[in-house]
Order: sequence, then C-alpha cells, then structure tokens
Amino acid sequence: LSFVYTSDSNAMTFINSIPKLTGQNYDIWREELEVNLALAEIDLGKSETVRGESETDAAWTTWERDHAPVRAKYDLDKAKWNNSNRKCLMVIKKSISEGIRGAIPDCATATEYLEKVKNRFTGSTKA
Repeated sequence: LSFVYTSDSNAMTFINSIPKLTGQNYDIWREELEVNLALAEIDLGKSETVRGESETDAAWTTWERDHAPVRAKYDLDKAKWNNSNRKCLMVIKKSISEGIRGAIPDCATATEYLEKVKNRFTGSTKA
C-alpha cells in the first residue's frame, strides 16, 4: 500500500474528516486536527521562528547582517508560513462549533489560537 498526496484531491478530504469541537471531545478533536493538518501539508502554520526574548537589538541586527545571504530564503519561508498559518486558522475555526468558536478570542497565529482552545478545555495544574 502506498500513499501519494495530491493537494487538489486530498486536502479537503483530510480537512472534512476533522470532527467538530463540541466541548465534550477536545482530546479527540485536537488529535484529529493535528494529524489532518499534517496530512494536508498545511501544518507549517503551527510553528514559529521568533527572536529570543533576551536577544538585544544590537545582537539581532548583527545576526540579520551576518545572515543577509539567506534573507531571500527566509522571506520565501515566511510567505509560506503566513499562507499556512492563514489556512490552519481557517481549518481550526471551521472544525469548532459556532457557540464555542464565538467564546474564543481571535489570534494572529494558529499556535496562539490552539493555546486559547486548549486553555478553555483543559484544567489548570495550579492548586
């Protein structure tokens, strides 16, 4: 058995197989979402590369200057990430029932949005 992915035919199949998040099925929903975003090859939007919190402006500027030759690749990757992030947010929101979706604040990234959903459906570990 071999699996050949074609974006035209299979992406919607994967996306449509994600169950709606109803509030009672968070764990199953999250697992199905993760698998199907990966199979549809749009899960790039769930990862982010950011500047470290402790990195100074000068250090960041030096890093950018020293890595100028790879800037074009970064820009291309960033464009792909933006596109993937947008698609992931759309799929995630589509897979959540309207009542729940309305209670979750919008976020700029799929990662942030998933964290808000997780916080809504998992208990705090603080005693």
